[in-house]
This record gives sequence, structure tokens and C-alpha cells, in this order.
Amino acid sequence: DKTACMIILQKGINDIDKSRFESCISGMKTDDSIRQAEFDREFHALLLELSDNILLRMVMEAVMTVYRQWIDIVLKEADKEAVSQLLVFHEGIYKGLTEANEDFVIRNIDAHYDLIEEFIV
Repeated sequence: DKTACMIILQKGINDIDKSRFESCISGMKTDDSIRQAEFDREFHALLLELSDNILLRMVMEAVMTVYRQWIDIVLKEADKEAVSQLLVFHEGIYKGLTEANEDFVIRNIDAHYDLIEEFIV
């Protein structure tokens, strides 16, 4: 995600793609963990798509199977506070991308994966 985001920060993000991210974030606000997981996957897939980096996409698509399992575990086992925090991190990644704030993007990506790690280790 960091590499994809760094590429997106260099390229910028258009209004159509902003709307797509906003739709993912909005969809994550449901109480249905299955739907949350679907929108989470869509959010991360969008990061890869917007990077326009074929090699990165190939590598990450191979990793996505494992990542999807992790997210399913996290969203099923996490309490509402952890799920809310995960949403905050996604919003932070998006905000950092739209404001071209690399440090903010990186902090939110790191926090996102730190939280996931708590549930899978």
C-alpha cells in the first residue's frame, strides 16, 4: 500500500477517483462485517489500480488472498472500537492522498497494519 500511495501522491488524484474512495469509506460504515470486508478490499484494490504499476499490481494480487483472510478475521473478531479505528485509518489514508501529505498517509498505513497484526498474531 505504501508504494501504491507514493505513486498516487506523485500523480495526484482526480475527482472521479476521490468519489470512488469516498464510496468505499462510506460502505465500510455498515455494521455488516461481510460488507465491511468487501469495501475494505475495494479500497485497497483501488490503491493498486491508481498506481498504474503493473508489477506492483501483480505482486499485490498474489498477496491479496492472504490479506483478505486477515481482514475477514479482523472484522469478525474485532470489537466496535477496533472496527471504528480501522475506518479512521482508511479515512486518514484517503485524506493524506487528497491533501498530498505523505507523512499522514504513511502513519495511517502503518497504524492500519499494526491493528491488523494485533488480531492475526
